[in-house]
Amino acid sequence: MRGGTVGLAGFDRTIAVDSKNDHPQNGRVTVPPIPSDAKQFRMAFLPMFLSMFLFGFIFGHLFALVAIIIQFRADLHWVLFLNSLYYTIPFLLIYAVIFSFVITWFYSCIITSTGIYGHSSWGMRRFLGWSDISGVKKVSLGNLAFLKLRSNSGGTAIWLPLFQSDRVEFLETIRKCAPPGHPLLSHLG
Repeated sequence: MRGGTVGLAGFDRTIAVDSKNDHPQNGRVTVPPIPSDAKQFRMAFLPMFLSMFLFGFIFGHLFALVAIIIQFRADLHWVLFLNSLYYTIPFLLIYAVIFSFVITWFYSCIITSTGIYGHSSWGMRRFLGWSDISGVKKVSLGNLAFLKLRSNSGGTAIWLPLFQSDRVEFLETIRKCAPPGHPLLSHLG
């Protein structure tokens, strides 16, 4: 096993690469070292914040109201509803800020001349070379747009967020690094 330390965007990251166990069928997927020509991009904070807040408000608040009604066997009154808003909105704002910051900071994507470092739907860091990307599908989760990048080998897909904090540079970097006629280019818009 060999490893390397790569400095990128102000912090160092150590990546272990085991050439004997690189295949997903061996139960272990390794990520190759990040090259020096890599560009790191982070998701924009505001769309993630709005999504987290609305998700927490709709599902968390409705769950709490149902629990109150079941526990106290009370009918839903507007006074009860407004009082619950008074207590839950400050909590939801704090929740949305913390989780949005964590997600936008730790789940970045990295574009290189050899491919894309991104994350699976489970949050695991993955790499797909440009030639390994066989299919691209646009997916929207509320106000958040992603490109789901499928691999030729049938491995785990990468979810590439399109709501980057520096969207112009993100699109320019992909157009510069992706080979001509690549399926990803037609989905950038």
